[in-house]
Amino acid sequence: MAEAAGTRASQQQEEAAGIENGGGKDQLPEDTSKLNITVLWLAIYFRLMDGFGKLALAWATVVLLGGFSTLIKPKDFWFVTIIVVMQITRVFGGSQKPEDQLFIRVPLSMLHRDELTHVGLGSWRKNTIKNGEARKGSSSVRQNQRNVLVRMFCPKRHVKMTIFQTTLTLMEAAALVACIFISFRRLLKQDYVDPKDKVKDDHKNIRGSLNVFYGLALAHSMSYYILIVAFQFLVAPLVRLVHSSYKLHDWGMDAVSEYTAKKLWAFIRYNVREALEMNLITFGKELARSDSIDDQLKGVRILDYIIRWEKQNLSRAGVLDIYKSEKYKGRVLTSIRASTETLERVVNMLGLNLKSLEEEETRGHAASIVLELAPYLLFENLPAMPQLIASLLTTGRERINEGPHDINSVELTCYGVKILERLVENPDNRRSVADANVVLSKIVELLNFRDDCKVPVPDETENRSQEEIVEASLNVLHKLVSTTGETGEALRSTISKNSEIMSNIRKILYQHDNKNSSLSVHAVKILSCLAMHETAREVIGSSCQIVRKLVSSVLPRPMDIVQDGNNGSTVADSAAQALVLLSTGSEYNRATILDKINLEELVGMLFDASMEQRIMIAHLLKHLRTYSGPGYGNQLKKVIDGSLPKLLEEIKVAVQKLDNPEFPDGQPSHDLKELKAEEGKLLDSFIGLSSQICHSLQAIDFDKALQSANLTMDTYAQDDYVGVFKRYEMDKALKEVAETATELESFELFCSGSGVGKHDEPISSAVRSTLALLAGDSA
Repeated sequence: MAEAAGTRASQQQEEAAGIENGGGKDQLPEDTSKLNITVLWLAIYFRLMDGFGKLALAWATVVLLGGFSTLIKPKDFWFVTIIVVMQITRVFGGSQKPEDQLFIRVPLSMLHRDELTHVGLGSWRKNTIKNGEARKGSSSVRQNQRNVLVRMFCPKRHVKMTIFQTTLTLMEAAALVACIFISFRRLLKQDYVDPKDKVKDDHKNIRGSLNVFYGLALAHSMSYYILIVAFQFLVAPLVRLVHSSYKLHDWGMDAVSEYTAKKLWAFIRYNVREALEMNLITFGKELARSDSIDDQLKGVRILDYIIRWEKQNLSRAGVLDIYKSEKYKGRVLTSIRASTETLERVVNMLGLNLKSLEEEETRGHAASIVLELAPYLLFENLPAMPQLIASLLTTGRERINEGPHDINSVELTCYGVKILERLVENPDNRRSVADANVVLSKIVELLNFRDDCKVPVPDETENRSQEEIVEASLNVLHKLVSTTGETGEALRSTISKNSEIMSNIRKILYQHDNKNSSLSVHAVKILSCLAMHETAREVIGSSCQIVRKLVSSVLPRPMDIVQDGNNGSTVADSAAQALVLLSTGSEYNRATILDKINLEELVGMLFDASMEQRIMIAHLLKHLRTYSGPGYGNQLKKVIDGSLPKLLEEIKVAVQKLDNPEFPDGQPSHDLKELKAEEGKLLDSFIGLSSQICHSLQAIDFDKALQSANLTMDTYAQDDYVGVFKRYEMDKALKEVAETATELESFELFCSGSGVGKHDEPISSAVRSTLALLAGDSA
């Protein structure tokens, strides 16, 4: 198993490596690929433009100012000096080193700081959406983008920085225009030397040198102007296309622009491999690994929206688009899982302290990502994860009474429970949940989430979130208590000791008195699994309200006939199983059940219900028939014992079905095996009930029952049977059974891999009695 797990892990890492290294032609949507190709060509063009600037700077400093500084005219000296200063200070023209433009970039970065959080505020929520946000069409995208630009350059709290940035932008434009004008004008006139000095040897090369310089300066300036135009008409539309394709909302323009710039600088610095491997996924992962909370927010937002791209486009996408979007989602998740550092960073974001709005937004997007990653995560690889998930869970008693944080706490709690729900799908994670007491106690408290909330439900969306929290909490508990093996026994023991679980389940059963309610289904299933534990059986049996609800869930009601759904039968099956387990080995529980149940209706269902229910009802009636306390003796004898004739008829029919099965043609073989197995279980339960009835009957009553069923004693007791047993060496088979008897064979029934209700007589004793009967009959 360890080798298999290692193989799967290595395959995931190889797949993720292929994704990050550009594996597959369909790695990214087409619009992203176009953007990448355009950026590559612009990087090549940028290097050419930068080359003009460097040559002009070198030519001016070495040839002109160094060799002809005293020979050229004063105006050319100052023109050259001004152009050189602009080149050195990088007023325009860019640089392959972003730090060279620190003076220019700082104000704009500070302006973006506040916009990062507020533009995409609450975009991580699944249910709580600002009014109208989900209905924004493509016509409003450009308006949103313009609003972003307005807010970026005119935020109220950064007026000084806005003025500073605007001034620098105007300076850049003025410098560009001045450089073009000066260079072009000087190249037209070319009056670099006075006519009287043209014949002098030391003035011969001045004209050519200045022509070269002004030509390079003009080429650099025009190239930069063309670059600006290219960004406006080539890159900007592609950035908007990527932004709209991924539905990144207003904040996405800044994120995609930053991704484009980073890719461009990587190409310019000759980091070709880094640039080719970079995509929005790797860009988001790099930001998520940053120590800056702002970069972390941008990173998890990008990853979250790419993962959710399929859900956002499902309604309008074609089949091919849906297939591609699912593939992109899978690639993102695999890529994150392959990067241990990124995975740990994203998981650790669940525990942010919410000291600022940025941290709250980061936490929400991280929770959305972890929800998608949950089926692939193991607690043993992330030891702190139970505590981090517990930090997301806010019970009704802990909720803040007002403010936006209250709404966010509901959403984060919903995320936390759903993450846990997906994690416990893996049985390896369930024991860790039980060991984390804070997680288990909060899950139990969340069963009563709606009642504990001290604030009124403000709208339908929060109401829906609260219902999802309760249902997911029930599902988590059901998966925990239905675990098989020793882990399941330990989980049921731990959960049974919780003092609030029974009261919370009782409230759910009474608040949702509908068999078709999913909450009722989960609640009854939890009770049926908990009833496998002795402590839980005592607690459940002591609650008359719970027993009454279980009984009413088994017996048909008029309203169930009208309602169409599978949940009703599911509840009935689980409730019947719970009652069977409750009645096992407990005289008190049997009395409680008899007090709440209608035996006539129950016996009627024995012959007119689903096969699963008939099996469980037969076991239940068998247990109830063993009740020896006061008050119900005559009723048990009249109703249960009175069903013996019909019960014997059913046994006869069941035996005939097993001997001569009639199955539809073309039915798969495994279905036939399952059907025969179910028929065998039904026959076994009916024989068990009949045997229990016969133990309490007088001989004359048994004869009457046989006559009512049109049977005789010869049907059950013939000398020929002994001969058949001898011929097929039944005695040897019985001896082998006695010698190989195990603990498993001493239980009456099994649920979730655990045995419940031990037989009074061990199997070895039953074998000895049978062998003695065979020997006595043959003598």
